[in-house]
Amino acid sequence: MQKLKFAGITVVFTMAAAAFFTLTDVQNVMADEKSDIKLNVEGKAQTRTITEADSKAIAEAFDYDVSVMNQIYVAGDGATAYIDWDNSELPFWKVYHTTVFQPVMYRDKDGKLVVEADDEQDNLITKNDVEGWCNYPTTQYTDPSKVIGDTQAYADQVTRFTPATKNSEDDNAVKWISKPINSNLNISKIIQGNKECAITDAYIIRVYYTKDDKLNYDFARQAFYYDYDGAYDINGKYIDLSTHDKIDAYNADRKFGYTDFWILPEGVSTVLNFDENADDYTGLKKDSGDWYYFKDGAKDTSYTGLCKYNGSWWYVKNGKVDFSATTLCKYNGAWFYVKGGKVDFSATTLCKYNGAWFYVKGGKVDFSATTLCKYNGSWFYVKGGKVDFSATTLCKYNGSWFYVKGGKVDFNATTLCKYNGTWWYVKGGKIDFKSTTLCKYNGTWFYVNGGKVNFGANGLCKYNGVWWYIKNGSVSFTNTLCKFNGTWWYINNGAVNFNKTTLVKYGNNWYAVAGGKVAWGYTGNLKYNGGTYRVVNGVVKF
Repeated sequence: MQKLKFAGITVVFTMAAAAFFTLTDVQNVMADEKSDIKLNVEGKAQTRTITEADSKAIAEAFDYDVSVMNQIYVAGDGATAYIDWDNSELPFWKVYHTTVFQPVMYRDKDGKLVVEADDEQDNLITKNDVEGWCNYPTTQYTDPSKVIGDTQAYADQVTRFTPATKNSEDDNAVKWISKPINSNLNISKIIQGNKECAITDAYIIRVYYTKDDKLNYDFARQAFYYDYDGAYDINGKYIDLSTHDKIDAYNADRKFGYTDFWILPEGVSTVLNFDENADDYTGLKKDSGDWYYFKDGAKDTSYTGLCKYNGSWWYVKNGKVDFSATTLCKYNGAWFYVKGGKVDFSATTLCKYNGAWFYVKGGKVDFSATTLCKYNGSWFYVKGGKVDFSATTLCKYNGSWFYVKGGKVDFNATTLCKYNGTWWYVKGGKIDFKSTTLCKYNGTWFYVNGGKVNFGANGLCKYNGVWWYIKNGSVSFTNTLCKFNGTWWYINNGAVNFNKTTLVKYGNNWYAVAGGKVAWGYTGNLKYNGGTYRVVNGVVKF
């Protein structure tokens, strides 16, 4: 088969919101009246003028006519662009392939735009390259301008097909789909296989098509591979495609073209420069030593918001960049953190706005965050993106659980805190999971084991040199006996009394106690409350 040579180039430029533009709502805007493929845009849109130097650099690199690069069509964030086949000169069935790629563009030390190419091959160097997406449903065709059958899922997509004859018995006439090109050009990322490729600058959707009335090129090129003996062309003539030689002969004199759709997603840095002196210029411009916001070539003192310039986002107040501002600013549904007049995308901090303190992560308010944030030497508790000064709770941060009181971590606290139905032991402002101890809370001493209150515990616990009697998880200030580690101990007012020699009732018996524990080896008489009692092996005999 012959190597393809593309005889003509049709170029249509679109760009998704270079964000410093203030866009107006438009419907059904045509990209280029002379384009073979016409584009409809629903949403916000505006044309922009790029600098003459950048126009020439791109035109030279891509072999474009300089005149087509002067005006850039800009579609706003969230806009949907799709191919209007009803009003395009090119019928949809001529499209045979698509590819998505990012040209490598940068500025040299003199500020000149460079579009990098391979010197030996004279080809553009790309960051990512994704071939066309294909699907192979089976739908019957009788007219190349119409789709017959189940069209709901595919009607808004680029279609490649070979028509079947009218009333054909062939139920498997082929329809090939190049998937998302016609449905939505507002792409924010490139998928290469299963890998998601980040978009760092402009990228291009290139739509390839045949400029003749023969069968779709991909079908004619791959017919033998897919075991098709032939097909009917647009005029109903049967074409023999049973051998490679016949396929090559059929494709030998074909004419080809392609259309480029340039996309710049909102929010990415771009190396393209726009003409600040153009009548349609919207953005920031320096005037008399200050930076002002211009709309359609004139100062707009009514504008307060964000504006992108040279890769940074600046805060404009009443039409002028406010370099003193540290605040929050809402833009496209998100709240961004402004410091020194520009958005600080590196910031993770708190910012006070309208009486509330909001949590900023990566330069914008994170309303989903429940976390801690250090600010001015203190750690504050964030819930739902803002500081909750009413909170007394626990919060996990960097693998530890911290005690929050009045909206900030209390590193002096030694206390208990209830969280998710469990009472946890806090020491030095965070849960101490290693502790077995006692902790006083609301007048009661609770038994802590493994950092939390064990309400099922019964026994003894040593605290500050004293052994305390635990009953159902708290200290019981009573007089009794308690078996612990195989020994029966004498509890006097909640603690083991190692100095007492006495009689103690426990259950139905009275026991002799000496040195704080039951004297099982003692047999004899013992005085108690004015009486003398007979003791046998530690048990009183009445």
